Amino acid sequence: MPPGMDSLAARQALDEGLRFEKHGVLDSALVHYERATHISRDPAVLSEAHRRQSSVHRTRCEWDLAIASAERAVSIARDASLDDLHSEALSALAAVYRSRGDFDRAEQLLESALRLAHDERVRGIVLQNLGGVAAEKHDLETAQHKFVESYGCFRRSGYRRGEAFALNNYGRALLESGNEAQATRVLEQALTIARDVEDDELVALATLNVAETLYLAGDLTNAESYVSQALGYFNATKNAWRQIECLRLLGDITVKAQELATAVHCYVRGMQLALRIGARKEMASLAECLTRLRPLLGQA
Repeated sequence: MPPGMDSLAARQALDEGLRFEKHGVLDSALVHYERATHISRDPAVLSEAHRRQSSVHRTRCEWDLAIASAERAVSIARDASLDDLHSEALSALAAVYRSRGDFDRAEQLLESALRLAHDERVRGIVLQNLGGVAAEKHDLETAQHKFVESYGCFRRSGYRRGEAFALNNYGRALLESGNEAQATRVLEQALTIARDVEDDELVALATLNVAETLYLAGDLTNAESYVSQALGYFNATKNAWRQIECLRLLGDITVKAQELATAVHCYVRGMQLALRIGARKEMASLAECLTRLRPLLGQA
């Protein structure tokens, strides 16, 4: 292959892999990311390719593979003094630890990533993930601040996909703060942008959060429809972590609808998935759901 053509071919492989990943075709995405590592010696391409492999493995809750890929991305970017790529790789590594419930480790990595980030888009990614960790720690005020700051970074850099992520997370934080009306407006905006950028995972995430606003508003029929759409996507991509979120909400919806047997099935299935992937926070949440349901079963 002529000089320079290897990097061009690798970049095309990365772009094609991202297209597959956005549509949930993860096997094909992984093939293209791996191909990029085989045909390029450019450290920028190699770091990104390993980082994107980490994203796929994290989506599948393949934690060890996700960590190994992210650490490889970190090492390559660090050795080549590519600060922004180093920052993105640290953020990807933090995302795996966050998914596993190790919020302190995730936060440490993200603080390091923020010090390295120069590009607005990269700063937005790191700030968004810091907001996610704050939300997991129930510091919703900090979470909302980070999400708004992240959204500003994405707006300035023209990164529409990031805007949708930031709005989705901000809307979720508003929802958990009890600000349902504003949350609904923000989440509907996130869903619109996610559809505009044709990112199926983002659409599913926003759909799941809109489902929760409908549930809280008492619109159980539409809430169930929305969460079922999201669950269908996460089943197809084998994203157990998100499946658990969907099953928890479906359980809550069916409790309110007095369909208690269905609720038990949803919570138990969610618990089984949480045990399989070692999601400690989700296990505790679902155990609490089942405990609250027990007295109602005695009355049925």
